[in-house]
Amino acid sequence: MIDSLTAFLLAALLFAVLSLMLALITAGQRNVAVAWWCMGSVFAALGIVLVGVHPWIPRWLSFTTASASLVAGYLFWAQSLRSVQGRPWALRRIVGSIVLFALCYGMLYSEFQPKMSAMAVRASLGFLSLFIALQAWRLSHALTSHNATAIGVCYGIMGLGLWAQTLSIAFRHADHVPNLFDDTWYANGIALVALVIAVGGHLCFAGMVLDASKHERLRAAREQAAAEETARLEALLQLHDRQTRMVLVSGSLAHELSQPLSAALLQAQVAQRHLRSGVVQHGLMVELLERMLVGLQRTSAILDRIRSATQASDQPHAHQRLDLRTVVRTSSDMLQAYWASLGVRVKVSMGGVPLMCNGDEVALSQVLMNLLRNATQAVERGEQRLLHVHGRAEANQVHVVVRDHGAGVADEVLEGWGAPFISTRKHYAGLGLGLAISLAIVRQHRGSLSLRNHPAGGTEAVLSLPGAPEVPA
Repeated sequence: MIDSLTAFLLAALLFAVLSLMLALITAGQRNVAVAWWCMGSVFAALGIVLVGVHPWIPRWLSFTTASASLVAGYLFWAQSLRSVQGRPWALRRIVGSIVLFALCYGMLYSEFQPKMSAMAVRASLGFLSLFIALQAWRLSHALTSHNATAIGVCYGIMGLGLWAQTLSIAFRHADHVPNLFDDTWYANGIALVALVIAVGGHLCFAGMVLDASKHERLRAAREQAAAEETARLEALLQLHDRQTRMVLVSGSLAHELSQPLSAALLQAQVAQRHLRSGVVQHGLMVELLERMLVGLQRTSAILDRIRSATQASDQPHAHQRLDLRTVVRTSSDMLQAYWASLGVRVKVSMGGVPLMCNGDEVALSQVLMNLLRNATQAVERGEQRLLHVHGRAEANQVHVVVRDHGAGVADEVLEGWGAPFISTRKHYAGLGLGLAISLAIVRQHRGSLSLRNHPAGGTEAVLSLPGAPEVPA
């Protein structure tokens, strides 16, 4: 049977040769973990050789340096496995640990019984072996690597053997301190484990590095697949967003154009009825034609505004100083025929004080017409077909209030009104864009639009805009 001295020296030779081969094989990868593992093997081999030649070299070199070299080798192996996990120690921590161990070992060797230093070396190496086994087992789960499991088993056995030798030394006589090359069962056992680690440990470590590389490639492939899936979903979301925007734009266009065109159509129908009756009133026909012209001109203005909004320009629509009473009157005139056809009465009270503000007259008229049409549709099926419109000026603000005498609006609608596709109408299949567009226009004018159920019944909408007082000459 091979003795412990031969086994240890053979293991030291294999540590050096196999680490060199491992470094050469993986030189192109520049793997930090491999570099730490190879350095650990070199230092372990150096420590074993120094202990083996202790009869021919100074004591400080044979035992103190050898023990520090062995501890350094084990620390480097542990650092290698931690590097694979992405959690390496700082270099100063490793160097500090080696220097501290060497100082403690030298003090124990010179000040106490020799077996104290022998126990310290074996206990330290046993602890580090078990720590290496723990790191290897963690990697075996993370990488699903049988090679890492084999490394853990080898170093676990080594750690238990070193702790068993430490306990054996503790119960020996003080005048007998065994070294690694004693011809005993535990020395021979540790020597055989060292020989297995020298061969199998390096081969398993090389396999584990390949497993880690495979795991990294799989992770990169999964990340790439996830990135591609995310990009695909983002493209779908962008497509959906563009489609939604197209729906909103087309709905906005239809909504804004329907109001003046509907008013012009009503005027044309009234004129048509008068012409068919055979009684033509010149003044009435002129008035109807003027209203139709106003509606068509407003339609043209809306199209011009939409066309300019699609052009690459940062200039907002021009705001001018205007009287909000005029906007209310113009909007009401366009709906007179509509109200007459439904039997709706409208009481307008704008007061005698100008309601001056700065704004886009076409856009604000669209807001008022939308409020008036919503109010009309709220009462056209009811018994009291009455609308109230009044204006007031207060605290540098001008207000227009539109109130109907309908059934009111549900609480859940009041909470979400102003969002696209939320309609306040019960009997109309609209897109719910009117109030959303109106709210956006009012916000562009730095104003506010509120909606509430009136305590006396019906719904009340309040348009508020910053006032524009007269500038002194």
